[in-house]
Amino acid sequence: MKPETERRLKAVFADRQKQKQSAAAQADQSAAQLAQNLADFNDKKQTIIRPAFEEIVNSFKNSGEPIRIEEQGESNNPRGGASFPSIALDLSVEHRLDSKIEFRLIFDKHRRSVELYTSTRTLGGPGGSVSLDTVTTDWIQDTFAKYFEGRLLHL
Repeated sequence: MKPETERRLKAVFADRQKQKQSAAAQADQSAAQLAQNLADFNDKKQTIIRPAFEEIVNSFKNSGEPIRIEEQGESNNPRGGASFPSIALDLSVEHRLDSKIEFRLIFDKHRRSVELYTSTRTLGGPGGSVSLDTVTTDWIQDTFAKYFEGRLLHL
């Protein structure tokens, strides 16, 4: 092989190796960011979200309305994808899946956002998305009050 051809091939191999190393570094950085996002959600869940939910549950104690806090961690779903972690207020009388009444906050670690999902016996669906960094006790409780007021119309 001519020395010039060998030099060109070595340059191509060197470039490919650099690209692989760069891609691996980017993947590591992305994985670290996703892990940090999840850790930030878990921290906010323990310090802001759960205490806000507990205050709501306590306000229901003498109302006769059923309510409980339900948490789900990140997991793999049956179709091979990932299920996002969430925390919810379950207002279902019998806690049956076919008539789930809930106010659920679902965390998307890729977008670092919290999506609100609500359902009544007759209606259900997404209720908007906010940045994890903007989730506060007041936002949670005000949003729940709006949901609960509207839920009464759909029983």
